[in-house]
Amino acid sequence: MIRYATQKDENAIYELLCELEGMSLDKEGFHEAYRDYMKDDKMHCLVAEMDKEVAGVLNLRIGTMLCRCGKIGEIVELAVRNSMRSQGIGHGLFQEAYHIAREAGCVRFEVSTNRTRLGAHRFYEREGMERSHYRFIRYFSIEK
Repeated sequence: MIRYATQKDENAIYELLCELEGMSLDKEGFHEAYRDYMKDDKMHCLVAEMDKEVAGVLNLRIGTMLCRCGKIGEIVELAVRNSMRSQGIGHGLFQEAYHIAREAGCVRFEVSTNRTRLGAHRFYEREGMERSHYRFIRYFSIEK
């Protein structure tokens, strides 16, 4: 079952995203960001439940881009519990997010993923997405 996340899902989502990142995330920072997500009408936080357990999460942001002359749906996080992969959970979350973005009038649906996550690249290609842009980042923590 796919549904919108609630405040009660915070710990399960935290665990999923720590698993995705392969490290413990800052709990306080995560709590603050989660609270912001829950209040932001541009964010759509979806969870997939299996046997009353949160098995996956997808966070969709809907925003406007001037150069696209319209709204963009962007997957900002997608994680499925390692022990529950290959059961269609990611596909279900992706399809629900795609539907939400389309219904919101988005002209484009996109995702950025780490270049080392080859399995994620194959997943998105199976979902009909194509490689298009490069993303460049600069961390504030390294500036002195």
